[in-house]
Amino acid sequence: MTMSFQKKVKTKSGTYLIEVQGYRDADGKVKHRYLRYLGKVDEQGNLIPSMRIEHTQVRKVQLHGPVHALHQITEDMGLEDMLGDCAPEILMLVYSHILRPESLNNIKKAINWIDTDEIGLELPLSRKRFEAAMDYLAKNIQGIERQLYRGITSHISLDTLFYDVTSIYFYGKTVPMARPGYSTHHNTLPQVGIGLACESEYGIPLFHHLFDGNVFDAKTFPVILGRLQEIEREKCTVIFDRGISSRKNIQNALHNGFSVIACLPLGGKTLKEIALKEVQNMRPADVCPLSSVFIHAKEIKSEWGGLPVRMFVCLNKPLQAQIQQNRYYELQEAVERMQRGSPIKEGLKKYVRDESIDVEAVGERETLDGVYVVITTTDLEKEQVVKKYFERELIEKSFRFLKSTLSVQPVRHWLWRRVKAHVFICYLAYLHLTWMKMLLSKSGIPMSPVKALELLETIYTVELTDSETQMSVNRTVPLTKEQEDIYKALHLLS
Repeated sequence: MTMSFQKKVKTKSGTYLIEVQGYRDADGKVKHRYLRYLGKVDEQGNLIPSMRIEHTQVRKVQLHGPVHALHQITEDMGLEDMLGDCAPEILMLVYSHILRPESLNNIKKAINWIDTDEIGLELPLSRKRFEAAMDYLAKNIQGIERQLYRGITSHISLDTLFYDVTSIYFYGKTVPMARPGYSTHHNTLPQVGIGLACESEYGIPLFHHLFDGNVFDAKTFPVILGRLQEIEREKCTVIFDRGISSRKNIQNALHNGFSVIACLPLGGKTLKEIALKEVQNMRPADVCPLSSVFIHAKEIKSEWGGLPVRMFVCLNKPLQAQIQQNRYYELQEAVERMQRGSPIKEGLKKYVRDESIDVEAVGERETLDGVYVVITTTDLEKEQVVKKYFERELIEKSFRFLKSTLSVQPVRHWLWRRVKAHVFICYLAYLHLTWMKMLLSKSGIPMSPVKALELLETIYTVELTDSETQMSVNRTVPLTKEQEDIYKALHLLS
């Protein structure tokens, strides 16, 4: 029996593919018999199958837009090459963690709705493949971070960095570094500290570090200082909060060539008295504009603990009112819970006495609401110092985002290497979102990356199959104007 083959036919309107069969006529000459028209060949050499509407069936519908956008960011950063042979599995975990977080047990569900062709993920999948990818990732975290850093520096300025620490908690008790902590509502559960360093404009993370759960925040800074020294950088300013501020940490930063902007804890009697005195003397001339509010700030000293620093007392009245309102709501709820015999938060007990609000204790605490003592070793103007410090909320938002939207906690892995990999997957997910934030901002699109991904969720790939010929083709739904703008910002369209 003569086998058929495919033949390209070029015409003025394009190149077409036809299935033909060779045969000999009565005179023995070889001729071609046309069996069927297969479709048109596009400029890239891909076949666009010919399909009749009445025979067309939808075989598969997969989410394409958000995956396409995230994978373009992966390519921009060169991350795929850094991840080696495990890239498809790791990227699958990262993308699904951004779009619809699933546990490792349920990750196979994501295969049904994510466009895996975009990632280059070979099917079928198994849990062992993902576990092997996570184990590989755990061994190479710092190396990947260093490579990513080199790419980040070509896109942003690193003259100012934020550093802070948060905790994630565990349900199990077999992870060695997980210890009961000091400042969490989940202090009965074992936890691990995450130190995170970010650039100041978009919150793009530069590196992270994991600490034992019972390590005080201030004790983490020498390690982070060492990590900062590893990376190539110009002179920069490190900004951190009260939990990390100490004379020793600031001295070490100065010794290693860093400038500092930091907030001091108001635990000491002298500093508290100075701050409260200056707050009483705040005037309209002391007002400093932030991005969305105005606060009062006054420079008062040029020394602290023997260090040559400038000291500012700040009063954030909008935040003060917000803190006090929230506290009263919490205390009212706490009193109602106590009256029902239910437990209340540990931090609220000092404001409640005999199942009622202790107004004296609340009044004493209110005197310090919204009051900050900020020091700096820079020569920046007062307005610049204040603005840079209060912009540190960017890193606090980062932690809230990691814990809520990206579900970094609670951690349900029991092997330490898997815990490290899980946190780094969340880190990479956050890196993608902040990178997207940067690209959207540079294109003048005032939209959060989460909102952008939501708008792209209506972009699906649909696999169409001709039931008679069994020819298949993938089609992507057309873009709206808003989606097109997002695609252009993310370098998906010229």
